[in-house]
Amino acid sequence: MKITEVDNRGYEYFQDKLLSLPQQFRELYLQKQWAAAKYVYDCALRITDFLETPEEVKEQLFGSRQDEEKIIEGMFREEMVQRCYYECALKRNMGEENMLYRRYGERITYADFVANKMR
Repeated sequence: MKITEVDNRGYEYFQDKLLSLPQQFRELYLQKQWAAAKYVYDCALRITDFLETPEEVKEQLFGSRQDEEKIIEGMFREEMVQRCYYECALKRNMGEENMLYRRYGERITYADFVANKMR
C-alpha cells in the first residue's frame, strides 16, 4: 500500500466526520445548548482550515454569499449560527437569558433585536 492511499483514506475519514458536524450542531441547537452548538460550529471552521478543505465542501457546509443574486445556504443554517453567537454573548456579557439593553432601562427581547436588525 502506498502512502498516498493511506493519506486519501485518512482525509476521507476526517471529511466524513466533518460532514456529520452540522447534524450534531442542529441537535444541540434544538436543545438550546448554545455554547456547545457554537463550539461545534467553531470546530468545523478550524477543521476546514486545517485540512485545507476544497471550496465546494466549504460551500456545502457554510454556504456562500459570493454572488448577491445566488446565495447558497449551507448545512450550518446562518440564522441558527447567529442565534448561538447571540445567546452566548448575551449570557456571558449581561447575565440575563432573554433580555438585551439598548439604552439604560430599555429592554428588548431577542425577537425584537432580530426584527430591528432586519429593517
